[in-house]
Amino acid sequence: MASAARPDGDSSSLHLPPPPWIVGHRGVRAEVTENTMAGFREAIAQGADMVEMDVQLTADGVLIVAHDWDLVRLAGRQEVVEETTASTLATLRVRDPAASADGGAHAIPHLAEVLDELAGTVPLNLELKRRRANPEALLDALEAQLSRRTGLLVSSFDWELLAALRARRPALPLAPLASRDRRALLAAGERLGASTLHCKASLATRPLAARAAAAGRPLLAYTVNDPRRAASLLRRGVAGVFTDRPGALRRELEASG
Repeated sequence: MASAARPDGDSSSLHLPPPPWIVGHRGVRAEVTENTMAGFREAIAQGADMVEMDVQLTADGVLIVAHDWDLVRLAGRQEVVEETTASTLATLRVRDPAASADGGAHAIPHLAEVLDELAGTVPLNLELKRRRANPEALLDALEAQLSRRTGLLVSSFDWELLAALRARRPALPLAPLASRDRRALLAAGERLGASTLHCKASLATRPLAARAAAAGRPLLAYTVNDPRRAASLLRRGVAGVFTDRPGALRRELEASG
């Protein structure tokens, strides 16, 4: 596979502090309902170095922030996000009973709202999710939002979608996601001119972290809530972890040295 030229928008353009990085997974999912404005604000208040969120396209072409394909788990509803209009989703509220500090329900935010409200804060990792949505329509909608703030990193398990985005935005920081194939992840990072590589924690070996670092692409692992597991990954050379409890994990890592 031919090597891709590295884009100007490498990880340094995100203005992250020196690693290790603590990334708020869907905000601060353990405490506040995931992918909500309240959760994102809390993750930033807890000192997350970056905040990750999931982005999907509605039936009428609006980008909203939601992880699940449907609303069964968080709203007890059967609507599928990609098959539902933004106006319908605006009438619904979500709540995760497993979020320990959350007693209320929340609106499903539009990506535009999130980018505007969190302008001037930490970098944001937008994970693009697509099952049935038209890929070009999704990228058209995303491009319309990218000028709202700096410090954006776009990731996805859909590497072809990232390749199409790279053709449109040569300097945008990108990150392929992987859950099993280390070699394929490294190759995808090269082909995409990726800024970082993201993988499941069980995939994050010392050799993978070393090869990623040698290519100038820091490796980040998901989803890590146990401080001993996080410390082990960091010793292997992993540059950062996605966690549902950013504030608590940082305190525990600092206390353990």
